[in-house]
Amino acid sequence: MHRPAATADRNPVVRREEGMLPFLLARLRHWHAQLVSGGRQVCGIPDYQAYLAHQRRHHPDQPVLSYEAFFRQRIDARYGGRGRMRCC
Repeated sequence: MHRPAATADRNPVVRREEGMLPFLLARLRHWHAQLVSGGRQVCGIPDYQAYLAHQRRHHPDQPVLSYEAFFRQRIDARYGGRGRMRCC
């Protein structure tokens, strides 16, 4: 008896494997973003994307800061603001 070759429209395993690549790439992008965010937190670099997500989720009625204003606010909060550097 002759068996037809496996094709994507007949074999659900082939279809699932073809769908795995986008899933794996999405997971890889997610983990990369998490690593970058964690690295920035360790180095003290503020995460503007996390700020935007927080503002949209918790304070949708308030205006968001520009990247420059956000960065300046975070640096001022960390180092005492107004050009003053606090001691280590």
